[in-house]
Amino acid sequence: MTGGLVAAGLTAAVVTALALAALLPLLRRAGVVDVPVGRSLHDGPVARGAGLALVPGLLAATAAGLLLPATGAGVLDATLGVLAVVAGTLALATVGLLDDLYGISVAARLALQLGVGLALGVAAVAVSGRSAAWVPLVGLVVLVVVNVTNFMDGANGLLGLHGLVTGGWYAVLAVVGDGGPLIGAAVVAAGLAGAAAGFLPFNAPRARAFLGDVGSYLLGAAWALLGVWLLLGGRPVEAVAAPLLVFLADTAYTLQLRLRAGHRWYEPHKLHVYQRLVTAGWPHLRAAGLVAGVAALCALLAVPAAAGAPAGARLLAVAAMGTLCVAYLRLPVWVGAPAPWRGGPR
Repeated sequence: MTGGLVAAGLTAAVVTALALAALLPLLRRAGVVDVPVGRSLHDGPVARGAGLALVPGLLAATAAGLLLPATGAGVLDATLGVLAVVAGTLALATVGLLDDLYGISVAARLALQLGVGLALGVAAVAVSGRSAAWVPLVGLVVLVVVNVTNFMDGANGLLGLHGLVTGGWYAVLAVVGDGGPLIGAAVVAAGLAGAAAGFLPFNAPRARAFLGDVGSYLLGAAWALLGVWLLLGGRPVEAVAAPLLVFLADTAYTLQLRLRAGHRWYEPHKLHVYQRLVTAGWPHLRAAGLVAGVAALCALLAVPAAAGAPAGARLLAVAAMGTLCVAYLRLPVWVGAPAPWRGGPR
């Protein structure tokens, strides 16, 4: 099984890199470029929407991975799960692509994201037989994780490195113990890790391409839907949330700063922790590596929960994750990064 997942990841990496090499000239000729604005950490136009290249990589990995052995009901459940996750991911990637090409209002984007999330919640309830309470829960998870991932896409290599960590962890989490129907989740996760690896050389250390909304929406939707699948499969909530905690902490902290200052939460800015570190002189890859490192450490701290540890050990691990995220949030102050705004909250 491990060899098959590695093969799926490598397939995604190669296909994504080849697709991106072919896509970049088309994006440049079409004028689909990201021009620096106030929020930007780059200083020149860069092709935007390159996250579209992750799609063939993910599809190729999924097609290859579905050949992995499963037995009994696992075959049907794995296939249905893969189809639902891939379809939902592609639907939200399409929303992001439309925004990259034409621009969509904030209200329309949120409505589309929530609509797709609720539809997938209905599908999850229908297939799993769980309570209808899962429908709004899935819709909310999709809405939050997609937007949080999009907000964190502002430094070279950040989503790529985080994608390697999260995809790899979710693949491991899916096959721990009785993989069964979760083999499909492992395949998709391995494919996403591979696609992120295939994109990284084009985005870091110096960016030739940006994921754009199509790429950040695709990854955010994938983490949300894989997370729901793993939860339905009985995986502990802290183990599923672990690699996303740094994204959630950074975004929540930044949003409360902006709301307290009376700013519009959806306007461009450079107030995320990783942005402040880059502004203070950190190389992009250093800031991106920090975020990915915190995600990886949180995943390691979740190993006891995944292994069925007692409640006391799990509580200690959760407390350690929280401490790690708080330390991340305080890092700009510790390294002397400029305050978000003079006289404002730090």
